[in-house]
Amino acid sequence: MTAPLAAATIAGALAERDEAWAFKLALQARDHLRELLKAEAGLAGAWEAIPDTTGSDEWDVFLAALAGHEFEYAGLAAPPWTDRSPLAAPWTLDSPRLSAEQVRDRTPEWLAKRHIFVNPRDLKTA
Repeated sequence: MTAPLAAATIAGALAERDEAWAFKLALQARDHLRELLKAEAGLAGAWEAIPDTTGSDEWDVFLAALAGHEFEYAGLAAPPWTDRSPLAAPWTLDSPRLSAEQVRDRTPEWLAKRHIFVNPRDLKTA
């Protein structure tokens, strides 16, 4: 998966008003990027292409944050498109077992600084 494909699939989920699916697609894109960077860092250029908008500032910044974090974790320079300004207003993704305040308190700093608040357990995939 590439950034443009990730943004397009997330946009499709959002068009269907399925934010749970959009979240899963964002994590899948992150996981694909993580595996690509782990297996062959030379393929990182596949994520250089600037994605179109998902139709949502929140999801655009979330995708940029996920990708930027993976590049940083791999010790590589992130593509310029991942350097996005924080959201104008805080965005908290619902978590089934936590209040919004608990989610904000537990959010990793790399997301919180972009005004995106997610339970870190919800970011884990199998």
